[in-house]
Amino acid sequence: MLKRKAESLEPFSFNYTSYMRTTSKTWRNVAIASVIILILAVVIMTVVIVILIQSQSQANSSDPSPTAQPPEEDGEDIPGCFPSDALVKTRSRWKTIQELHIGDEVLDLDERGRPVYTEIFAWLRKDMLGHSFVKITTADGISLTLTPNHLIFKLIPDCTTPDNRTVQLSDYEAVLAGEIQKGDVLLQLDDAWNGARHATVTEIHNIRSRGAFAPATLSGTLIVDGTLVSSYTSYWFFDFIGHRFVHEIIFAPLRFFYAFFKLVVKHQPTVDALFSPTYGGTHWYVEIWKPFRSAIS
Repeated sequence: MLKRKAESLEPFSFNYTSYMRTTSKTWRNVAIASVIILILAVVIMTVVIVILIQSQSQANSSDPSPTAQPPEEDGEDIPGCFPSDALVKTRSRWKTIQELHIGDEVLDLDERGRPVYTEIFAWLRKDMLGHSFVKITTADGISLTLTPNHLIFKLIPDCTTPDNRTVQLSDYEAVLAGEIQKGDVLLQLDDAWNGARHATVTEIHNIRSRGAFAPATLSGTLIVDGTLVSSYTSYWFFDFIGHRFVHEIIFAPLRFFYAFFKLVVKHQPTVDALFSPTYGGTHWYVEIWKPFRSAIS
């Protein structure tokens, strides 16, 4: 009886060749599916790009140029911009902010306060209407004009003011320009443009001026009117997450999109159209975030 039962049991055997064939087939199917998904994503993205370019081109064809005479009426008090006559240093010379273009490299400061250049990859806002600004003047006589809801860097109160050789950007926090008070310490270029210095705020005035220009840089910061500022505003949930999160997380897709599109498409006017708003409007990436922002605000 036991002998017959033993004979009825088939010995276990592992067919390695069959296993590898099945495994290879599975991974091949996964790879094929991934390629199909990637192709579909590229097709969808291409269609979206074409639609955006066409809409931007049509809008820009009827928009006034930045050098045209500004309209007489005032615009809404939007957050986070600089007036048209704000000065920015490029590799060649100082320019007004309205003269800049996507792809231009502008002066910035690195984490240790050393001058570096960063690239403009998008315009978040462009118009030549009238807006409310705050004009901040330091003890050195340098003035910076920006909207109250734009982010600017000031020395953290608990930090002692180090000398210019040991400037650390980590000693500064991004705050709203409208919250700056007399006695606050900002970070500015020194007279030789080869380093940073600490500048104490001595005067603050509310003014009206023309233009609203908001360039976004790859570093998230830039020097405007000799002072270090953020590319971003309170629009991006500043009360919840802050400058660094906005730059590294929220705007990471747009920076990646810019790098990819700049690499693939060599036609600069096309890049300009895709990464600039219609004149007098906001960038399409900002518009995408509006429903989410409205839902939590």
